[in-house]
Amino acid sequence: MSEKQDRLMNMLEHSCGPELWQLLNDELITEVMANPDGRVWVEKFSVGMVDSGVRVRSAEVESIINIVASSADEVCNRQKPSLAAVLPESGARFQGFVPPVVPAPMFVIRQRATRVFSLQDYVDDGYMSYEQAKAIYEAVVDRQNVLIVGGTGSGKTTLANAILQVISGTEDRVLTIEDTPELQCTAPNHIAFYIDRDSGFTWQKAVKDSLRSRPDRIVVGEVRDASALDLLKAWNTGHNGGCATIHANSALRGLTRLESLIEEAIPRAPVQLIAEAVNLVVYIEGTATGREVKTVARVMCHDGQEYQLQEV
Repeated sequence: MSEKQDRLMNMLEHSCGPELWQLLNDELITEVMANPDGRVWVEKFSVGMVDSGVRVRSAEVESIINIVASSADEVCNRQKPSLAAVLPESGARFQGFVPPVVPAPMFVIRQRATRVFSLQDYVDDGYMSYEQAKAIYEAVVDRQNVLIVGGTGSGKTTLANAILQVISGTEDRVLTIEDTPELQCTAPNHIAFYIDRDSGFTWQKAVKDSLRSRPDRIVVGEVRDASALDLLKAWNTGHNGGCATIHANSALRGLTRLESLIEEAIPRAPVQLIAEAVNLVVYIEGTATGREVKTVARVMCHDGQEYQLQEV
C-alpha cells in the first residue's frame, strides 16, 4: 500500500470511530449499511440483516464518503451525488450517496470475504441439507457446470467461494473473472481476470480471452450481459467444471435469465445449449435469519417448452 493510501486508511479509521471500524473488521459481517437516519445495519452470515446498534452523524458519513472518493481520485457532491469505489487495502465495495438523491449522506460497504465458509459450514448451520451439499460436491468433482442463482444480497458470492474451495482441491488450472475482487480461490494454478471497462476489458472480452489462457475451469463472479453466450460455449467445449452466479428469483428463472442475456447478442437464445452446458442449478435466498439454499436441481433437458429440472 502506498503512502497516500496508508494516510487515507488512517483518516478513514479516525472518521469511522471505534464502533463502526470494529464492524468493518468483523469477518462474520458481509455488509455494513449506514442509512440516512444514522442507523447502521449489518448483514451477518449466520444471522441475516440486523440493526448493529451503532449510530453515526451525517457529518461523519459525509467525511467517510469524501475520504473514499479521494482514495479513488473521484468526487462525491451535489453535482455528482453517487460514488462507486473499492476501499484500499481491504478491497471492499463501497457505494455512497449524498443529497439531493438522498435525504442525508449514506453508504453501503460490501466486505470482501476474509473467511471462506465450506459446504459443511452450510450444512452445520442449517442453510443447506446434507443431500444438497453432497450433490454440489459431486457435481464439482465430476466436472459439471454449476449456476448459482439468487437475488441481491442473497449470498451468491459466499456460496461460490464455498464451491471454489472444492474446485481448489483439484489439480485443475482455474481462471476466475470478476469486476471487484471477491472470489477466494486457493488453487495453486489460478489466474484472476478483473473487468476494466476504461481499457475495454469487458465481461465479453474477458470470457473470450480466457480461452487463450489454457484454463481447465472457468468461474465467473456474475453473468450480467451477452458474455453469457461465450461462457456457455466455453463450458460446452472442453472447459467444463465451471461455476457462475446470476441474478434471478428461482432456479428456473435463472435459466430463463440466461436466455435474456444471450439475446442481447443473438436474436434467439439456444435453449438446448443452455440445457447441455448448465448441469446443476443452485438457488439461494436471503431470509430474516440468514441465507438458505432453497433449491439444488439437475438440468435434465429442454423439452421444447421449458427446462426440465430434477430437484435433489
